[in-house]
This record gives sequence, C-alpha cells and structure tokens, in this order.
Amino acid sequence: MILMKILMCEIEPPAKAHRLEMDEPRMWELADSIRDVGLLNPIIVRQHGASGYEIIAGHRRYIAHQMLNLTEIDCILRTATDAQTEIERFTENLQRDDLSPMEEAIAVTRLAEETQADATSIAHQLRRSESWVRQRFDLMALPQELKDNVHTKHLPVSTALVLARVSDDAHRAYLLDYALKSGASASVIRTWVGEWELAAQAGNADTAPKPVIGAPMKEIIIQIPCYTCHEPTDHREMAIVRLCRACAGMVAEQSGR
Repeated sequence: MILMKILMCEIEPPAKAHRLEMDEPRMWELADSIRDVGLLNPIIVRQHGASGYEIIAGHRRYIAHQMLNLTEIDCILRTATDAQTEIERFTENLQRDDLSPMEEAIAVTRLAEETQADATSIAHQLRRSESWVRQRFDLMALPQELKDNVHTKHLPVSTALVLARVSDDAHRAYLLDYALKSGASASVIRTWVGEWELAAQAGNADTAPKPVIGAPMKEIIIQIPCYTCHEPTDHREMAIVRLCRACAGMVAEQSGR
C-alpha cells in the first residue's frame, strides 16, 4: 500500500460504479468541504493498464475534485483483484453514503457474478444477514416500475416485493398507484394482492376488487377489503374479531376465500 499524489487525468472512474446517479447538492457540499479543509481521506486506486489507475473507493471524492478543477488528488495505491475491489467499493458506500436499495441490489448481484459466491458467503463478506442479501437478489427480478420507485425510496422494499406477486400489469399498476398515494403499509397491500390472487386462482382476475383511489387533491383513505363481502372499506370502520382456526375456516369457506 503506497500513499501518493496522482494526476487526475491518469485516473479512471470505476468501470462498474454502484450508484445510478449522484446527488448534486450533496456533491457540492463535499466539494466545498474539500476546498475549505482539504481531502481528509485519500481515495484508493489500483494500477490499470501501463500508466493509469482505476478507482477502488472514493468515486465521489474524485468527482468533487473534478468539480473544483483540481489537477491532482491524494491516493492510496493498492493491489486488488476484481472481487476484492467490488467488496471494498460496496463496503465504503454502505458506510459513507447510503446506497438506495436498488443500488445495493445491483452491487450484491455484481459481487455474486464476480466471485461466484452464494448468499451465505456474500452475507459473511459484507457483514450483513443472509436474508438481507437474498432480498437484494429478489429486487433484481422486480418489474421496472417497482424498481424505479424502490430506487427513489418512494416505495418500501417490503411493499414492492408484495406487489411483484401480481402478474397482471394493469392491476399491479393500479395497486402501485394506490400504495404511493395512500401510503398504505405492506400489510394492507398484501391483503389487496391476496384478493387478486384469489380471483386469479378462480379464473376471474379481471373481477378482483380494488381499493378506491378517489379524486385528485383529496385525501385518500386507506381501505382494506372486507373479509366476507370483499368490498373496499375504510380501515377505521372495520371491526377486529378474534376467531379460532375452525371458525375462521368456516367464515372463509362461506365467503368464498
């Protein structure tokens, strides 16, 4: 490991950056900090080609130097394989500046491809739970509109994974719109998805009940389908009834669930 100053023109950004885009206001905050107090943490690079370097960690600091029109930057030169590079980039991003769930998913999937490692091994390397890693794998299979809303953090991961169970594009888009506008929890959306699944199993997916979104600019009341009539109902008007399993099964059978 060698600490040295390197000309900016000799450094290339990561070949596979984890971030889908940079937050410009936060980038200017970083640039202002570097201009005022200097670079506190050198970026980490590895040799790339005969006389160039590739960033392992510190892409944002590198861009901030570009914004300030600086010609050189403090670097730590390190020897690293592609797999080691991926792990270090991901770890730094998790510690320094939160990635979106979709950016995490892209990074985890890329790491799996680079190292041929399974979820258990990746979880150990990243010091994350195996369920967290598997969930990121699942995010990669989401329809694009769900990916977009998870990336912008308009839609919780748990809600997106529930909505993905709806294979009908139009019905899923309707429930997505309702979830975004009403702020309904994953458990509420799960109930509506369950209604669609029941209708689909019966061959009547087109008749699956939907919550009422209502007129624009008006408050959207969170609705849950009634257990017996399946009609959208204001959650504040619903009664909680405790039943044993046998009675619950009887009610479900009578209501066609």
